[in-house]
Amino acid sequence: MVALTPGEVRRNFENQRVYGQTIFASPTGLAGNPGTAAPPLSLAAALAQAGATKKIILLPGIYNGADFQVNAGGANPLEDCLITGADGAVLG
Repeated sequence: MVALTPGEVRRNFENQRVYGQTIFASPTGLAGNPGTAAPPLSLAAALAQAGATKKIILLPGIYNGADFQVNAGGANPLEDCLITGADGAVLG
């Protein structure tokens, strides 16, 4: 028998879901970027797109906690939205 860590369980769960769009954010990303791994969006711009079936990946770096605000509702539900950090992402 193999015991999984909480992180491994979470990763397995995340990898089994189907997302309509994956958005990448970086502390050095810009609002005008397309939100790919290169070039990523800023944190605020990525979070502004949070909604159903979206996966937002925070690339490695140190993020300002004050920028971490998600507003959604009505036409932009957050159910089935995942915001996760890549290894090395730190929310300061």
